[in-house]
Amino acid sequence: MFLIVFFLILFSFLLFLYYLIRYENFHTQVHKVPIKMT
Repeated sequence: MFLIVFFLILFSFLLFLYYLIRYENFHTQVHKVPIKMT
């Protein structure tokens, strides 16, 4: 049970990073202004 929960959390985190990187690249290409997220 713990492994399943851990895998889901890890997978969702990687998916979030993946979309975040894609969004940042798209945003910088459109506006040419890098956004720094703390």
